[in-house]
Amino acid sequence: MPTVYFSSASAPRSNTAIVKVDGTGSIDVYNSLGSTAVTVTAMGYFTDSTSNASGGFVPTNLDRVANTATGDGVPLGKLGVGQSVDIQVAGEGDISNSARSVFANIEVRNATSSGKIRVGEGGADLSAVPAAMSYGDSGAYVSCTTLQLNSSGVARVMNASGSPIDIKIDVEGYVSSDPEEGSSYNPLTSSPLYSTTDTGQTSLGAGETREIPVLGKAGIPDSSNVGALATSLAVRGWGGNGTVTAFNPDEGNPGSAIASFTKDEGDPANGLVVTAITGISDDGTIALHNTSSAPVTVSLATQGWFTLPPVEYSDDPDPIASEFPDYTPTPALIQSGSSSATFSPSLPNGYTITDDPDVASGNAAAVLDASGTRVGAFTPIVVDESGATIPYSIGSTGNDLTVSVETPSAPQYPVAVMAVYVDDGDPEASARVDDLTAAMTSSPPRGDAAAAPSVDAGEVDSNGYVIPPESAPDSLSAAGPISGDRPNKVSVPHGYRYHPQRGPHVALHDYCTKSPDTFDGTTFRGPCAIHDMCYDRIRKNNEPWTHHYACDLSLWHDMRTNCAYAHPGLLGTTRRFSCYGVANVYEEVVIAHTTIEGV
Repeated sequence: MPTVYFSSASAPRSNTAIVKVDGTGSIDVYNSLGSTAVTVTAMGYFTDSTSNASGGFVPTNLDRVANTATGDGVPLGKLGVGQSVDIQVAGEGDISNSARSVFANIEVRNATSSGKIRVGEGGADLSAVPAAMSYGDSGAYVSCTTLQLNSSGVARVMNASGSPIDIKIDVEGYVSSDPEEGSSYNPLTSSPLYSTTDTGQTSLGAGETREIPVLGKAGIPDSSNVGALATSLAVRGWGGNGTVTAFNPDEGNPGSAIASFTKDEGDPANGLVVTAITGISDDGTIALHNTSSAPVTVSLATQGWFTLPPVEYSDDPDPIASEFPDYTPTPALIQSGSSSATFSPSLPNGYTITDDPDVASGNAAAVLDASGTRVGAFTPIVVDESGATIPYSIGSTGNDLTVSVETPSAPQYPVAVMAVYVDDGDPEASARVDDLTAAMTSSPPRGDAAAAPSVDAGEVDSNGYVIPPESAPDSLSAAGPISGDRPNKVSVPHGYRYHPQRGPHVALHDYCTKSPDTFDGTTFRGPCAIHDMCYDRIRKNNEPWTHHYACDLSLWHDMRTNCAYAHPGLLGTTRRFSCYGVANVYEEVVIAHTTIEGV
């Protein structure tokens, strides 16, 4: 796919592309037809070093920072020829105060002659700076560029030549100065990713939003570590005024444009191309939306992808996790027709498991250290689909545990099984087993939730933190079983920062701490992100510790909501209720390893 389409000298076009360099540090520029003047300006670069003191890239969902037509972020009225305007960028929308530069989409309209735009740090002299984009004398002109920010987070934009113009600026993401924040970039050799002309596809209809699966395609890994894509987005064949936007469907349509076009203006046959950096949903998709009154042809080609930081727990100072090891394996499901589940816990070298009744107390399996001394035990919790606890037996072969359902109990399948590790030196171990058992039988989280403020997952302050309302819930009925109707999905809210590499609050930035983020097609990232933000709000405001019960109750309810979203209706009943049981277990694990003080 081309990086820039052009049709005549009176309609100059520009764009920014993130291009992989070859072994000699060079790139190629190719012209497909005729001859043309080309200017290439380097706006920034990515290194292959992991020792750089600066941070990585953080995608945002199109934060508008300037619009001369409305006076948002800049003075109201057209930007005159030779005129510059300073724009506050850092701290706006989802853009962190740590931002040192941003990747932004600039749209120019209402020009009467061709001209050029220059950009730089706030307050800088731009008279000798190369142009960042060109615009023509009619229609909408869109280009993506990098804006450097000064120490106050301000950028400057100059209308270097041409005519007075209206200008909009939407930020697609920022590069952080914080070494603990942001993603690394992985360049790709550009190749087609998606087109509405592909077999089985149709034009993007008027007002249509379409989700596009992207993981595992065109060189993009099929991995949850892919956080965002850099693509060349091309729009052709428009028959009316409008825009096309690419966005993360989990975060919703931002209402800002990536590509704009005007009826009877521009070159709809060849179209226009812009660079779009788009976050990826939990389901591995991005969304396209057409605001115009007529269908358009849209295509995407890869430029590269951004890696989410890996989850690392080496610096997690949670006192329980550090003082008492937790070898509890991931829960399992026993389906109808089967009667047992086998676990292979990860134990230190020399440790063994035994079901010898002289060593293992009760219906459990003991863990012995390398010297043969008992250090703990695995205690199973077995619950069927109805929420009833089920009798079981436990056995061990080598270091494998097998939990078998006692068939005379006639369980309702599937049966959820958790082999909880209980450390002999942990004074809270028995209480935690009781809590987990209560959770798996669909009881709300422990604590006096009625005495704590309720939490609305959609109520967020300007910093992206959940605001606990003043009033307390009258009862726990809102957290009861969810019907078979499909509810709205609980998604990751704006402002959530995923950067769990290190730092004093790692457990508030890693989605579902110590627990899987997904199960059987259900994603728990949204509920866990809201739970993290709720705890972080309490920490920052020095609120009473009891407020965390409301956060926990919200997590319990939100996880079950996403189970119902993933498995709705009568046909989803079995998987939905299985998900409820597993979600309850995951929720307790998250709560046990997420604290407000000392995380």
